[in-house]
Amino acid sequence: MNREKYVFFLDVDGVITDEFARVDTLLLSDLERLQKDGHRFIFVTGRSLNWMENNVFPHLNSPNGFTYVCEYGKVISHAGEISVEGRIPQNVEDRVKKNVGSLFGVFFDQTKKTLVTIEADHAVAKMHPDKVEASLQKAERMLDAVAEGLNMDVIRSTFAVDMVKKGTNKEEAGRKALAYVIPSRKIIVVGDSPRDLDMTKPLRASGIPHEFYFVGKKLGFEPTQPNQFKTEAGYSEGLREVLTAKGLYEDKARRKNKLA
Repeated sequence: MNREKYVFFLDVDGVITDEFARVDTLLLSDLERLQKDGHRFIFVTGRSLNWMENNVFPHLNSPNGFTYVCEYGKVISHAGEISVEGRIPQNVEDRVKKNVGSLFGVFFDQTKKTLVTIEADHAVAKMHPDKVEASLQKAERMLDAVAEGLNMDVIRSTFAVDMVKKGTNKEEAGRKALAYVIPSRKIIVVGDSPRDLDMTKPLRASGIPHEFYFVGKKLGFEPTQPNQFKTEAGYSEGLREVLTAKGLYEDKARRKNKLA
């Protein structure tokens, strides 16, 4: 086993989940075991803390042992302490909700506190990928129109469209995550979208040693730097591949994917 201790910045969707967005519960157990061994895992995601509490916490023995940088850094939970930075005005939420019902295979995410999200129904997207993608593109245009004049940006990810306050993105989330990093540790960033590479910008600016691993299968990415890598497997199996490459899995063949 590798004796070096790492800090991991992990995206959530497509990194600790399978292609149907199901959380890989055995993988979570492995992360908890590795954290007890001295590694640190920080979830850096556009997901809400409420989603994490409902879908990740139940599968961890000590969920407060992890750090959760949610909603692109606007909602953070560390050691059980929660901070929320800014909220979306109710009239903006209502304006978006009114138009979502006409779109096929997507829904308004009620759990977000600081941003507006229209998300794909993953089961429907698997059966009707083209129709759901068309709905997400319509949602993106709709949010672009709403965001105009509100000092807000629209961020498109694999299965969702977010409307956020300007300056809210994965780069800012990575900067917020840095507050919880153990000094002198190499940081391993794992994502499934080219936008996740933005988490490395504050690391480069600070001169912090790091590597980026792309585990995505929906969106294209080709490494352009020596510290950027693309896994053969995707989704949670891609993260397993990363952990194996870093010498953190003793018996990969024995471990089988157990999904919630």
